[in-house]
Amino acid sequence: MAEKLIENDKTEFKSILNDKLERVVVSFLNSKTGGDIFIGVADNGSIVGVKDPDKVQLAISDRIKNNILPTCMGLFDVFSEDHHGRIIIHIIVSSGTEKPYYIKSFGMSPAGCYMRVGSGVQQMNNAMIDCLYGSRTRNSLRNIVSPRYAPHSFAQLKIYYEERGFQVNDAFLQNLDLYTADGKYNYVAYLLADVNSVSIKVARYAGADKCDLIENEDYGYCSLIKATERVLDKLEVENKTFTKITGAAKRSERRMIDRLALREAFINAIVHNDYSRDVSPVVEIFSNHLSITSYGGLVEGLSDEDFFSGRSMPRNRELMRVFRDLEFVEHLGSGMNRILKVYDKGIFKITDNFLETVFPFDEDYLDDTEQVTVQVTIQDNHSDNEADNEKNTVTPVQDTVQVTIQVTVQVENMVKILKGIMSGVEMMKLLKLNNRAHFHLDYLQPAIKEGLVEMTIPDKPKSRFQKYKLTEKGMKLHNKLLASGKKGKDYGTDINQVSEPEQKYNTEQVTVHDTVHVTEHVTVQVNGKDNKQSADNEAEKNIINNTVHVKKNNTVHDTVQVTVHVTVQVESLVKVLDGELSIPEMMNKLGLKNRPHFKLEYLQPALDMGAIETTMPGKINNSLQKFRLTLKGREIKKQLGGLKYE
Repeated sequence: MAEKLIENDKTEFKSILNDKLERVVVSFLNSKTGGDIFIGVADNGSIVGVKDPDKVQLAISDRIKNNILPTCMGLFDVFSEDHHGRIIIHIIVSSGTEKPYYIKSFGMSPAGCYMRVGSGVQQMNNAMIDCLYGSRTRNSLRNIVSPRYAPHSFAQLKIYYEERGFQVNDAFLQNLDLYTADGKYNYVAYLLADVNSVSIKVARYAGADKCDLIENEDYGYCSLIKATERVLDKLEVENKTFTKITGAAKRSERRMIDRLALREAFINAIVHNDYSRDVSPVVEIFSNHLSITSYGGLVEGLSDEDFFSGRSMPRNRELMRVFRDLEFVEHLGSGMNRILKVYDKGIFKITDNFLETVFPFDEDYLDDTEQVTVQVTIQDNHSDNEADNEKNTVTPVQDTVQVTIQVTVQVENMVKILKGIMSGVEMMKLLKLNNRAHFHLDYLQPAIKEGLVEMTIPDKPKSRFQKYKLTEKGMKLHNKLLASGKKGKDYGTDINQVSEPEQKYNTEQVTVHDTVHVTEHVTVQVNGKDNKQSADNEAEKNIINNTVHVKKNNTVHDTVQVTVHVTVQVESLVKVLDGELSIPEMMNKLGLKNRPHFKLEYLQPALDMGAIETTMPGKINNSLQKFRLTLKGREIKKQLGGLKYE
């Protein structure tokens, strides 16, 4: 804020916090644009500052939260600013969607309802109140009952909140407004639950239009927070860094799209999307640009001018509140300012029903596309010899732009087994994979994207006759891998020696949607003969937490044999867990920095399947808590060959 500002219809100054705060907040909530309140600023705009700013901020938040109706959580922000050594409090208030707002103690009456008139506030009359109430938004997500009839669970959401230092208690869901007026879970709860049917699509096209779809991925069916993080991770990968070498022999490293602007645009699309029509945001990647489209257009009452000036009018205030709590959003309206610092208004396409943000790729990246050199680095952690590692690198030809792409373990394994022309099923057999979705997402699509594998029927990617073969680039990598004699890291066996399973089973599959993506294959033989009933009972016990495949065969054993197939993340955790380790120690060994991601994808699934256990049962969040392998976990580690994590 600049010195000596003047009060107007969007700005209010107060030298101290007084009993008129609620009136001003209500007047901004009932306005078309919202406004800013500064505590510690005199009427003439001079800075006087406040004493004990932390105490003042807490008092302001409590008063707005408890003294104004309808609830306006998610519609205001309170933070401090330092102006030449003097601290002031800045309150940002958005225009609300459930007008009229009023002071709780006076009710929806002229004594409780206020509006902004110039730089002051004025009471509404009954006609104004009735008019606003009649136009109040009725399709707020808070008022829509969740479409899910099965029980709702919120383990993922609670983990995110706990990691941000919030106290998760019995009132947690109530405080987040996840219930309708009659006590049922609302649509916000549905979006934030561990399991739902909401999916964010990320599509890729070969050209600059939608004629040639080459990739279509879904991120979702879980808490919207978790889905958002997954798409942000995807965008981080897609938004490649390239190096431009100037005439002065200097390097300039840039992203295809400004990283911060891209993140802000996507989060805005998630928070402001109109989910009441069961339509989710879509991300589309083209050869020369990337677009993010949300449904609903601008919120009613928000003009284009207000939108571009950074005025916030959250369509989904409950979601906005959660995203701010979890630090996805900094301050109301801050995202638009960040985007417009880098791009002009022309990247936004606004219609009545949609809002599309189109990010053009950096011109230097596009100009040098034909000169891009892809450097594929194969890291062999089995060797400590630096010279050996250098041999495993495809040396690039020097050029104007250089993009470095790290090939995953999964892609390495697939490239190595792919000989001639093979179908997806044939490759899955050689890789000993059962989960087709996992194979497509983590093996096939990344390999195609990096130009290592190509389709035999490129015009029909989903054809049942589709097969795959190595490209020239893929063949070079294939030969390098064979020459290096690398092991198949995914399953601890030499890829050249992979054979068909010795036993074939008649498999009966029972699928249960759950937050833990673990599959257990259970074979039960008791007292020297196959016991189908025992197998069924065992499956019944496991069905609560897992997807279970019950296998029957005629093999005779006197013991119960359990073969466990775990996710790559759980496998990695089991490999590094020696003795008793804390969460920071395990994350350090895994090279991870995102604590919620570690808990959701590694720790919780391993606990749920009984591979690890706590040293202090019942106190999962205790600062002294550590974890160790169970008997089942040690057996898994033994089956993995006791390999160290790579």
